[in-house]
Order: sequence, then C-alpha cells, then structure tokens
Amino acid sequence: MGQFIEISYQQTRLRAYEARPAGAGPFPALVVVQEWWGLNRNIQGIADRLAAEGYLALAPDLYDGQVGDSSGEAQKLMSQYNSAAPAKCAEAFDALSMNQDVRKIGTIGWCMGGRMSLHLAVNQPALDAAVIYYGRP
Repeated sequence: MGQFIEISYQQTRLRAYEARPAGAGPFPALVVVQEWWGLNRNIQGIADRLAAEGYLALAPDLYDGQVGDSSGEAQKLMSQYNSAAPAKCAEAFDALSMNQDVRKIGTIGWCMGGRMSLHLAVNQPALDAAVIYYGRP
C-alpha cells in the first residue's frame, strides 16, 4: 500500500502518491499519470499493483487534491490544470531520477495522462519507456 508524499515543484511542493515494492532497490520506476478524473483511488490502486510487480510507482497529483465525480467536473479540472500538468510530470520524473533506489524510469498514463506520458517521452530524452493508454496526442 502506497502513501502520499511531497516532492519539490518549482518553489512549492507537489503532492504525489508513492507505492514502493517490497525488498531492497534499486527498482525500475514509473511516473503514473492520472486520468481526467484526478488522482483517485483507482489510480492509487494501479500504483499499488505496479509496486506489487516490482516497480516504484510515483503518481503526481496534477489537480492539487481535487477529484472529479462527474464528467463535467473532470472536464473543468482538466481545463483548469492542463497547462501546469507537463511541468508536474517532469518534476515527478526528476524526483525519481534523483532517487538512489531507482535504476530505470518509464511513464504510464490514461486519457489525459496518456497525453502527458507522450509529452514527457518527447521532452525527456533520459526516459526509458512510455506507455500511453488512449488520449489525444
């Protein structure tokens, strides 16, 4: 089971959900990027499942603690936070790259998160892998 942590983001702190595998590292790591709903229990559960498979999973909270319960709310949150999302994903990558327990880093995302995963892959040459589950490039 993971936990919420804070990582540096510009001159503030970025909330993120971190799920660590059992045992000693180094581990392969993944930036886990939420759907348009937000960093909800579903995404936290996916991070936990990835950790159970041996990945250190870090899911940045792109909506600063907010979660959409309807498609209208999700659309509003996505529109509100979309411009800052790439930088927050890049900060999650940077946090993993500085972690001594990490050996390779990939990204995985769904819907809006799929687009953010692609964005991270295009703009971060040190990224080792990217998985994009639907979403507009």
